[in-house]
Amino acid sequence: MASAAGDASAAISGVDHVVVNTTDPDATSALYGEKLGLRLALDRTFPGWGMRLMFFRVGGITVEVAAPIASALVGSGARRLIELEALSQHVPIPIPTR
Repeated sequence: MASAAGDASAAISGVDHVVVNTTDPDATSALYGEKLGLRLALDRTFPGWGMRLMFFRVGGITVEVAAPIASALVGSGARRLIELEALSQHVPIPIPTR
């Protein structure tokens, strides 16, 4: 049975992985890497998914930055846009761009 909202056993005890969605991956990379000092562990583009993913590490936490690549928005039509919209449903904290 699920715990009640006020129950201590329902409290979050830690964070392992956070996903941030952005439309400006270079500015986001500069913010997390250069300004905040997070270590960039991986920066890879996945054309089949239409995404660029960057993984930053800090204090045992992975901050994953997800950004659509231009070809995903131009060449794949409505199906790709629906997939990107579905991905955005998993990103609870949108980070505003400039």
